[in-house]
Amino acid sequence: MNPSRWITLIVSLCTALDMSTASASKWGTNSKAQHIVNRTYQLVYGSVDMCRRYSPREADAVIAESRRFKLEYPDFITALERSPYFPQAKKNMDEDIDEMAQKATKDPKLAMCQEYILMLKQFIDQPCGKQAVEEMLLDLGK
Repeated sequence: MNPSRWITLIVSLCTALDMSTASASKWGTNSKAQHIVNRTYQLVYGSVDMCRRYSPREADAVIAESRRFKLEYPDFITALERSPYFPQAKKNMDEDIDEMAQKATKDPKLAMCQEYILMLKQFIDQPCGKQAVEEMLLDLGK
């Protein structure tokens, strides 16, 4: 991947995964575990819903990568889904997807499906991604 594509990916993901002041209180990320659950929910589950709605031609690839992530890290997914923060992460993501409706229908690139695909692949295929998931699993266990 050329350097400009990496920069675009990083900026896009930072934008997608960053929170505005208003949504920060909604997401309530006051602990590391809560932040992990919120952001991982957005990447693994929210990306599927977002792309199904606003970029259907890319949705199959997002679904495939999300499925690969879940198969690669079953212990992490179990810890994530059992977290007390999981229901709130789902609720917040559903609201965020609804808020995106007008923007993404006008410009499907705002759904950021390609960026989600690349990020999921990095977590699955790269050693640093695997290490990051291992560390997040440890943090969820604390």
